[in-house]
Amino acid sequence: MKQRLPFVFHLPADDIRRRYLAADRPGERTRWHAVWLLADAWPDRTPEQVARLVGRSAVFVRNALKRWND
Repeated sequence: MKQRLPFVFHLPADDIRRRYLAADRPGERTRWHAVWLLADAWPDRTPEQVARLVGRSAVFVRNALKRWND
């Protein structure tokens, strides 16, 4: 079984949501949306669940999470 990626709380979920809502570019907006959905329900919501909610692949969400953590 694969080990789950951690989530590093650089910002509170409310701040992430504000950045998601303020994003102008579609790709950037989707990444912020995915990060916010993970932050808002961590650790109960998985990248696979978030992928279904934002209409992207689980790989996209895991990559967004990796970028966020870095």
